[in-house]
Amino acid sequence: MRTSAVWAAALALTLAACSQQPAPPKRVPVVHSLATELPAAELHREIGTIDFGTAEARPFLVDGWYQNEGGGARPTIVWSRGRSSALEIWLAAPRPLRAEIRCAPFEPPDGQPQVVTVELNGQQAGALSLKPRLNDYTIELPVAAQVSGRNRLLFRYRKETRFDRRHLAVSWDLLRLRPGRPSPAGLPRAEQRTGGKATALFIPVGSEATFYFPVEETGTFSIDGVRVQGSGGKLLVIARRDGGAEEVLETIEGSRGPRSLELPGQGSRLVEIALRAVPGSAAATGGFQLLAPAVRTLEIQRTAAAGASGSGGTERPNVIIYLVDTLRADHVGTYGGGSLTPNIDAFARDATVFENTVAQAPWTKPSVAAIFTGRGPLSHGVRLLHDKLPQEAVTLAELLSARGYQTAAFSTNWHIRNETGMDQGFGFFDFSPDEAESNKLNQRLFRWLDNQAKAPFFLYAHALDPHEPYTPPKEYRDKYAPDVRPEAGYDFDLKRVDVSRGKERRQYMAEMRELYDGEVAFNDFSFGAFLKTLRERGLYDRSLILFVADHGEELDEHGARGHTSHLYAETLNVPLIVKWPGQRHGQRVASIAQHIDILPTLLRVAGAEAPQGLPGMDLAAVAASGDDPEALSGRWVLSHLSHRDRVGFSLIHAGWKLVYPQTPALAPGIELYHRADDRGETRNRINEAPVRAGWLSMLIRAESERSRKSGLKPEHVKIDEETRRALEALGYL
Repeated sequence: MRTSAVWAAALALTLAACSQQPAPPKRVPVVHSLATELPAAELHREIGTIDFGTAEARPFLVDGWYQNEGGGARPTIVWSRGRSSALEIWLAAPRPLRAEIRCAPFEPPDGQPQVVTVELNGQQAGALSLKPRLNDYTIELPVAAQVSGRNRLLFRYRKETRFDRRHLAVSWDLLRLRPGRPSPAGLPRAEQRTGGKATALFIPVGSEATFYFPVEETGTFSIDGVRVQGSGGKLLVIARRDGGAEEVLETIEGSRGPRSLELPGQGSRLVEIALRAVPGSAAATGGFQLLAPAVRTLEIQRTAAAGASGSGGTERPNVIIYLVDTLRADHVGTYGGGSLTPNIDAFARDATVFENTVAQAPWTKPSVAAIFTGRGPLSHGVRLLHDKLPQEAVTLAELLSARGYQTAAFSTNWHIRNETGMDQGFGFFDFSPDEAESNKLNQRLFRWLDNQAKAPFFLYAHALDPHEPYTPPKEYRDKYAPDVRPEAGYDFDLKRVDVSRGKERRQYMAEMRELYDGEVAFNDFSFGAFLKTLRERGLYDRSLILFVADHGEELDEHGARGHTSHLYAETLNVPLIVKWPGQRHGQRVASIAQHIDILPTLLRVAGAEAPQGLPGMDLAAVAASGDDPEALSGRWVLSHLSHRDRVGFSLIHAGWKLVYPQTPALAPGIELYHRADDRGETRNRINEAPVRAGWLSMLIRAESERSRKSGLKPEHVKIDEETRRALEALGYL
């Protein structure tokens, strides 16, 4: 959301699209305090016991597990899922080690014993033939197979058995490492130096703190000194540049004075720095105190090109947002989507097309809240189905109203209504879910323009057509989906589609894509009629018109249909087209854009300044920046999903995208995609670029920490029976 560099104030824009070039970038010295940035670091520690079925054990279970069971008078356990299960343990250093396991098999129906083959980091460690019921087993973990850092234990099962809709093999109760720590090592922590102002880091033996930083040209790691506490061990200062191998910069076994170490690599790069305290024995205590640890480097500072102030005259333009619900960017012609959208494409030819726009969330309420407030989902507080935009949120409509704008909103979506707080600042608010078709929305818009609109005005129109159920008018159904089943696309049929499998599912999803296209084409027709009316009323050239979608739609690209299951491109890549007042010539912008950029853009055009501290950027400055979307100094975009049991983040930066799940239902582990050569996000490259993944993860943790301290607290809206039925029809329940 904020750039990794420091951006200057956004430029103003003339009546025509600005074509000036940005000022040359400057390199400024930056000092990163590791103690200050510890909350965003990646922390690890050795543990002695994994007690399956407990919340404490869950982070170690990475793939092939069902939910926790037991508790109270019953032992806590977790059943394996499928033919294999994996967990990760962290080790400060390889050493002789054995795993003591307590588990029970789901006895195979063939009468043969269950056999578990154990692999450590891809090397076979042995096999266990399980007896009936709960028993204890021991297996040696070869030192040669161990690594310093994350170690993956994989359990492969001879047989899985389908039972009660689950695929079961083994019930896991306990895993102990011997010789192991009697209790888990402490986590690294920030400390204050006695009698001084400089902060310090304390790294307990058996733990590690890992940081990631972008480095321009030179870079050093420095400390004012090291103090040793307790007995036994050594501190390793380890660095690795993106694409390179780990390098031990220094090994510290006693107290030391100040030192400065050069970071590996040259030029613009990402660098990982790990501070690892290796115990001399399993019983070692204490740790290492690092005084004022810091990374010193350069960062690029860009200054946006200067332009004319205001909007080119004393008359303030009208401001119009036309939002199409659930419209994927790749189904719009100007984004490579074929011939479905001739009216949008014609509009785009004389406007500014932002080719890389990312939604802040893959569903309506948090995305529109980001547009209205200029804040991301972690900051504006609207994340869950029952959340309501808090009163203390300052909205775009409120800010424009304070500048003398007449404000009106027309909504067809149950998430955008008075009860959810989305009416804040609108003098006129029309919620008509029973007339959601875009041609009927047009009729209400035209009446308002004829009878109530007074310049300058801010108009928000929310069209719903592409959203499920997929029911285009007959003319469009006949043209785009002529051979689908008569019941296809309706809400009752979608339930059948969502549980279908195999060939039947492929056939159903082909129908859904055709019906979705029909909805998109119908909405394009209505948008064309809306633009025609603006021209007839003399409003087109005197208005800023912003066309955008709140999110996209998944059509089985990653195994689901809809838009609340994942954080992939099909649900987050959206169209964003801006026609500046009086613009006559089109422009295409490769620089990355996002929903939170809309508020500062519209306020600047209206002659107002955005509230301090908002993370978005004026889209005029984005257009003029010439920012390479794959540059390390470029912007980053955070998106968030929290719906039912699917919770997590995605972050896009410098041409890469990280999916960072917080629940296994969203994804079994962290995923990394290179957008330039994998637009469909099908090749997970997490193992090829661990430093890149670590840096993006650190950005997510940093933003989570900032939002925890300064984000708004949501209010809650009651979901009554009418709302429940409506949300169910829209696929949210």
